[in-house]
Amino acid sequence: MHLRDYSMRESIRRYGRTTLTLLGITIGMASIVAVKITISTIHQTYAGVFANASAKPDLEITSASQKGIEENSLGAILQNVEAIQEIRSQVRGLVAAVTEKGPVPVSLFGSTPDRTLKLITGSELKADNEALMEQSLAKSLNIQCGDQFQVLSERGAAELKLVGVLKSGLLGEVNSRGIVTNLETAQQVFNFDSRVSCLQIFLKAGCDAESTRSLIERFLPEGWYVKDASAQSAATSDALGATEMGLMFLGVIVIASAVFMCLNSFLLTFNERRKQFAILRTIGATSVQIQKLILAEALLMGIAGSILGCLLGLILAQALIRGMSLVLCLEFPGPYITWTPFIWALLLGPLLSVLAGLLPARLAACRQPLDELKPVDCGTKCSKGYKCCLPIGLLLLAGSIGVRWLISFSSLNGELKSTIFVASLLGTVLAGVCLLPSMIKFVLQMFSHCFAGVEGNLAVQNLIRYRSRTELTAAVLFLSLAIMVTFGQTISDISSDLHQWCSQAIVADYVLRGSKPDNSLSIVTSLPESAEHEIEQLAGVAAVDKLSFIRSQVNGRSVLILARGLPKDGSLPLVIREGNAISAREALQRGEAMLGTALAQDLGLHAGDFIQINTAKGEQRVRVAGTVTEYAVGGMALFMEWDAARSLLEFQGVNAYMISAKSGEAEQLRQSLVRFSGERKYYLEHIGELRSSIEGFLSNVTGVLWCLMVMVFVVASLSVVNTLFMNVRDQSRELGILRAIGLKQCQLKKVIRLQAVLLACTVIVPGIAVGLILSQAIETGGTAKLPSTPEFAIRGWVLIGSSLLALLVAGFAGILPARRAARMPVMAAMQS
Repeated sequence: MHLRDYSMRESIRRYGRTTLTLLGITIGMASIVAVKITISTIHQTYAGVFANASAKPDLEITSASQKGIEENSLGAILQNVEAIQEIRSQVRGLVAAVTEKGPVPVSLFGSTPDRTLKLITGSELKADNEALMEQSLAKSLNIQCGDQFQVLSERGAAELKLVGVLKSGLLGEVNSRGIVTNLETAQQVFNFDSRVSCLQIFLKAGCDAESTRSLIERFLPEGWYVKDASAQSAATSDALGATEMGLMFLGVIVIASAVFMCLNSFLLTFNERRKQFAILRTIGATSVQIQKLILAEALLMGIAGSILGCLLGLILAQALIRGMSLVLCLEFPGPYITWTPFIWALLLGPLLSVLAGLLPARLAACRQPLDELKPVDCGTKCSKGYKCCLPIGLLLLAGSIGVRWLISFSSLNGELKSTIFVASLLGTVLAGVCLLPSMIKFVLQMFSHCFAGVEGNLAVQNLIRYRSRTELTAAVLFLSLAIMVTFGQTISDISSDLHQWCSQAIVADYVLRGSKPDNSLSIVTSLPESAEHEIEQLAGVAAVDKLSFIRSQVNGRSVLILARGLPKDGSLPLVIREGNAISAREALQRGEAMLGTALAQDLGLHAGDFIQINTAKGEQRVRVAGTVTEYAVGGMALFMEWDAARSLLEFQGVNAYMISAKSGEAEQLRQSLVRFSGERKYYLEHIGELRSSIEGFLSNVTGVLWCLMVMVFVVASLSVVNTLFMNVRDQSRELGILRAIGLKQCQLKKVIRLQAVLLACTVIVPGIAVGLILSQAIETGGTAKLPSTPEFAIRGWVLIGSSLLALLVAGFAGILPARRAARMPVMAAMQS
């Protein structure tokens, strides 16, 4: 009989352990495939839509002023740049399409005739007030060719006629919500007269965009800027950094849990088959052949698990993408599938499986056959190798903390700093795993003195006796508990910080906007400034504050400027993190800025520093008055007083009116605003609805992360089941004797279940400790891409809930092994 036939027969005979090991590898590889596909889909949606646009300019010339630019004043000059093949004028902006369900924000593009636009149905633009619309938008608005529809802008309402439907994605819009008109119609809608939003520059073949950009900048007047048009989607995806980092971190933890489970399973298999390996050695098999046999089994298990993981990963990716669709309010065209995630899975699965099989392969090859035929406890022997874990764990812990401290003062670029930060978090997790054996030994010795009953003593002694499998199983439970505490703490602190931000920054009773905003709270249609006076005349109005969002460049970084009027009395509508309210009010009135904490950390700035803002008058130096909590666009925003920002940036329109009610006149105000907004087709939202939508966004993010958290606990439960089944098999003779002398079935079940619960008890303290360290690092490290830096606080309910969940998972995992132990025939167990 060939050794491979023997290997296959043994794997089939132990189908239970083989299945559990295969499941662990499958879940681990599925997580990496799903996470990679999800992140790729998000990036492709944001960046890829521009690449799929029908006409892709190489460069764009824009003005920092929202009043636009005079195309005639620059077009003649640019004709002298030889690299330029064509210059197209474009007017673009947000409008609200009026629907039965309320105003919907859409992008309106007005440009010179573009023959590259592919029509699905209808005809090209021939007259003013005619429009083309992307197919998905036309379908959602239920508009067909020949229908009239209304759009709202700051100037007012405009009637357009749909004459053609475009293929979705041709306009480079993320949600395919784009409308095309001729240039004159767009200028009328946005009140631009003879001005345009930008000049699109198409270069001749072979011309370098960067050198041409430098040449064009020489001709530009003050306040005009030239930029790479393909970089326009970068700012939109800034808010995704923290979610992506959380997904990747959880994916890595699932894989680590699967590796520990595989190592535990292979060691259990070796312990069970060590006499068979010894017999093979005595009849002529060499140590190298035994090693190859074990590694071949591990390799096959890894290959099979990777293939199944790829299939399961596709299904899980669909669920994650649906979750991210709810989070981002985006309609993803479908999963963006490349070979990269599958190659990673097909390489990592076999590699990690073989690495997990190296230790049992080495043990099988190094031990003498005659020694292995004796009744020696392999688990105890294996545990001696853990003596070096304590110093390694201490070094890893000190090193990871030191690295985080060093990068907080470094000037590394954002991506490199984030990568090092994630590596330091993983170092902390590995440090906890290395320190775990020493802690388990202490905890089990303590438990041995606490349990006076027969069942408790038996449970503790069996865990001590098989220390190697106890420690490996505890490692998987430890990872699950630590990560649950980490994300539970972080999400709770962010939720608390978000509630504080909502209560202090959004203090009005109603918010009036041109359309419903996206989840960044910034993409919304403008309202006319004249509406402020009309609103103030409504019954029940106590105060009206205006808020505008302006996209600009700050220190070369695309940011959102929030211009808001300051209340004459009372507290500022800000959650100040650096500085104080009195000095902040005076500084804002002088034209200074308050930076969002995420932006301040990204730029490395503090109160008293200066920033360079691109304005219509060129780059202007503005002093930083302090930092504030801000969740719009992922915290990459700054706050300025409305009039100061208006004089600096020359923007037009108001994005939101914050309206407060007089005392006792809330109902009058509601009726007045409902009537006012209904007549003008504006979007009215009560402050409670706005806060609920913000909390719903956080709940969606939490739900996506919990999908992967569940997978971590599934792997942990499989590991516990595997260990307890092996313990039952190794103890079958002893358990049979105990049954023969009077131990009841219920007592035997209690012994096995106690082992499972005690396994969880050994990791509660270290799991909570590491979880708190990770949570504190994520919240205060400044490199986790969080929109804000919430105040770290220990949440007792998170710690208690996580501990109880770990105990429940372990307890449920012990049910099947306990049942099997209780059902074993007494005589058969004594003879085993």
